[in-house]
Amino acid sequence: DIIGAGNGAGDTVINGGGATVVNVTASDVALQDLRITGGGHGIYTDSVISNLSLDGVVSTGNSTYGVEIHNSAQVDGCTIDNCAFTGNGTGMRVRGKLTGLVVSDSSFDGNNQGLIIQGMSGTIVFYSSEAFNLAQRPELMIDYNP
Repeated sequence: DIIGAGNGAGDTVINGGGATVVNVTASDVALQDLRITGGGHGIYTDSVISNLSLDGVVSTGNSTYGVEIHNSAQVDGCTIDNCAFTGNGTGMRVRGKLTGLVVSDSSFDGNNQGLIIQGMSGTIVFYSSEAFNLAQRPELMIDYNP
């Protein structure tokens, strides 16, 4: 297990300096109470992993994606709770394979695009979450092929 826990998104900031800020390559990764900013990608994976958990994470000011599950990635289980993805190119994009997604009490606001899911199977659950983004782009786009 890898747990990256901060002291709250206001106090614990990881700045990527234009590069990928957090590259997830292992299973059982939990990121908690962090602000991730200033990267091309905020949180990124192109690996075969399971059990990715984001809790109290703010991913903001990343030029491309706040979170990206990239082309070759295979992620079995992703939980997003009490997170904010704002001011990114896209709040979150799933282009690899993601099996099982639970999003609760989270927002995908103020991005060029909110949440784009193109490689998903299994269950998608959204609970008390929102997506308000620039009018010319999709708020929420799901291309679901179980």
